[in-house]
Amino acid sequence: MQVNIDPFVYQKLGDLIQVLLDKDYFASHAKALAYVDGIYKFIISIPRRTARNTKNNRYGNFYATYKANRRTTWYIMYDIEDDVYLIRNVINNHTEDYPRFIAGL
Repeated sequence: MQVNIDPFVYQKLGDLIQVLLDKDYFASHAKALAYVDGIYKFIISIPRRTARNTKNNRYGNFYATYKANRRTTWYIMYDIEDDVYLIRNVINNHTEDYPRFIAGL
């Protein structure tokens, strides 16, 4: 099974490193990079995870959850076609989009 990541997701995760530093969530670039690298490692493992249906399929029909720490859960939204997993978006439980795409509110 193959995992493809949409360029939008690469951009979003690349920008996340700077956001984490700007908001003082991490004191060093290396730690912010390691945090984002953990998300990437999880994304690659998605074919081995249980697929859950999204409530709004704008960014994909399925999602998987990655618990980054005790306060933050990442939701990786994707589609599956011919054993190819296309990662279309990532959001977390602090994101404005969380209720609409995951919780269905």
